[in-house]
Amino acid sequence: MPNLERLRELVEDFRSYIEKNYDWKEHPGCFGGICGDISAELYAELIDAGFQAEWMHGGVTGAGFAYWLYGYVQWTDEQKEEFELDHLLDYQSMESTMFTHWWIEVEIGPQRYVVDVTFDQFRPGEEEQYRVILKPVEEATNYHPD
Repeated sequence: MPNLERLRELVEDFRSYIEKNYDWKEHPGCFGGICGDISAELYAELIDAGFQAEWMHGGVTGAGFAYWLYGYVQWTDEQKEEFELDHLLDYQSMESTMFTHWWIEVEIGPQRYVVDVTFDQFRPGEEEQYRVILKPVEEATNYHPD
């Protein structure tokens, strides 16, 4: 019977599998641009395990300052320095910028959960803290489905 404990276990196992498969320890952020493929694979596994799940597409906010500097744009040194100076006090607007993203939502009883195993791509330098997002939809306010 699908439950939260089993969901957490499956998602953690899946994350460990993709980390090894993509050599994540050596290449953090490597899931950028492939979140749709990875979440589709996780979706299939969750359905096979008996979970009621939905593969979601939309926008996500909460990308860190480092994502802007090192992940999203290919900067020249001059552009990076200019951006850092111009936006040093504008961190709030960076946090609220929406990026296209894929994730899974899973229903267990009356509760719906956001499950995301690729959000770490948006948080360079903080990847460990964002390996797995698993929280109730109402708490996942930075996820915006299409």
